[in-house]
Amino acid sequence: MVTLSVKAQTEEQRLDRAAFTIFSHERYTEIAGTLLVGDKSIGDDLPTAMTDGLNERYSRTMVSEITDPELRFVMLHENRHKIYKHMDVYENIWAEDPKLTNMSLDFVINLEISDENRDGFATMPTGKYAGLYDEKYRGMTVIQVYDSLKSQGKGSNGGSSKPSTGTEQPQSGPGESNGFDEHDFEGAKAIDEATKESVGTEIDQALRQGAIAAGKLGSGGAMGSIGELLEPQIDWLEALREFAYQTCAGKDFGTWAKPNRRYIGAGIYMPSTLSEKVEELVIASDTSGSVYRHIDKFLSEIVGICKSVRPEKVRLLYWDTEVAGDESYEIERIDDLVKTTKPRGGGGTRVSCVPTYMRGQGIRPQAVIVFTDGYIDGRLNGWDCPVLWCVLNNKGFDTDTGRILHIDNTKI
Repeated sequence: MVTLSVKAQTEEQRLDRAAFTIFSHERYTEIAGTLLVGDKSIGDDLPTAMTDGLNERYSRTMVSEITDPELRFVMLHENRHKIYKHMDVYENIWAEDPKLTNMSLDFVINLEISDENRDGFATMPTGKYAGLYDEKYRGMTVIQVYDSLKSQGKGSNGGSSKPSTGTEQPQSGPGESNGFDEHDFEGAKAIDEATKESVGTEIDQALRQGAIAAGKLGSGGAMGSIGELLEPQIDWLEALREFAYQTCAGKDFGTWAKPNRRYIGAGIYMPSTLSEKVEELVIASDTSGSVYRHIDKFLSEIVGICKSVRPEKVRLLYWDTEVAGDESYEIERIDDLVKTTKPRGGGGTRVSCVPTYMRGQGIRPQAVIVFTDGYIDGRLNGWDCPVLWCVLNNKGFDTDTGRILHIDNTKI
């Protein structure tokens, strides 16, 4: 009798088989092409897996020890980071706290992949390679999870907003894990802009082709609407938070003219960097009825953001055809803002009065956030600093000064 010996698959072969199995599965037809973006390799010098937003690397030891469904989960996980462009979009909060950023990304992604694979096609690793998973974060955005973790004191700096050195590693706690991957933000920063643009285009093209192949452009699929991925509807609070982080980043103010590429597709103009810490941030709100009904909620979000990025002062200006209210809050008093503010005005909306008033009063903020319904008389320019327009329920509003963040009143 002849006994046939079947040679065990190498880790490289297992990796290739996992990619092919996902690629061939009907559930992932829409995103199959994105699996071909960048290189996938086995490494002996890392504990789990990692991506820089382009390439993926997997630990030889981990690949040899986890099951096929677990390996598919890990590969889907790394691929999700690439599709969502996480290494680019969340670079600023990573600079503040790498640990919380990594945890927040994983909590959101792992819930998504687990929901897609209730049939066991892909299962999250257990034991020493277990990922982060918690039902309490269901339906939350990355920034919301980040804020929740920060409020629990789970950050690299005990929940403070002090910038991290980047050397801290996540520590496991009750019901937590270090997760099964690393997020190579440093590697992502080393990728030149031309390559990033090329990768982004390649991913978008792969999504379009996959959606067409599946016959589901704009609907269905494991990840929901591919149309939403191609034309992202960025959560207004995340975009607002990103603006605040950028203007408080303490980098090179001179690069405001170079737009932040990650939000251009959503029609939001943001600086790449700014030089000095923000001494004063101005919030300029019109006092029309449509805006007034939502002002408390909007200001509550502003307070939460300012408590994280900590500008030295927040000035709140209420305007109609002139500035009718001027309130100033030191960061130590920011909690009082919503309770003590007294909106004034109400007749007309001529926003040009705001930059005119600021120049007359010697107010020189490093950024202005305008909250308005966008039905404005007169000119919109005349600003001496970066401006973000938060426009409530008016898709027709347009301006060449700054860029616009549209807000649906049902989402505020």
